[in-house]
Amino acid sequence: MDSPGCQQQLQVMQGLGLPLYIRYVIGFHIMNLVKLCGWGSSFVSCQDSNKDMSLIRNIIDFYNERKRTYFEDLNDWALAFGRVISFLVAGYFGLVLSGIVPNFVKIINQSSITKEAIVIGLLLVFYGLIFWFFGCIAARCHSLIYERWFR
Repeated sequence: MDSPGCQQQLQVMQGLGLPLYIRYVIGFHIMNLVKLCGWGSSFVSCQDSNKDMSLIRNIIDFYNERKRTYFEDLNDWALAFGRVISFLVAGYFGLVLSGIVPNFVKIINQSSITKEAIVIGLLLVFYGLIFWFFGCIAARCHSLIYERWFR
């Protein structure tokens, strides 16, 4: 742990200005990931940067080569749970947007468009995309359950 590479990484972590306990939590999770995936001790001992790059390549390959899970492959209970959670999230964002967007449009129509109005508008668009995304997941889960149980 006293190698120059380790000292350099510790200085970088200290330079981030993060509290000490957050640095320990981040380091703990990285070490657990390395141990879980069995990517060698070179990353843990910080001695060879080429092996560190192979760790990054291994992580990227893991995410690229994993088998994708489709909604059709899930069982009925998982679909029902996914639908309920997605419906609750979409319902919450729908209620929030239904109260804010009409008032926002009225205020913008009465005054000029400022930088703050553009930022708020972009934030509302982002919330609208979240509403649409979770609504689509809820609808897809509903259609699959409907096909399995009632057709």
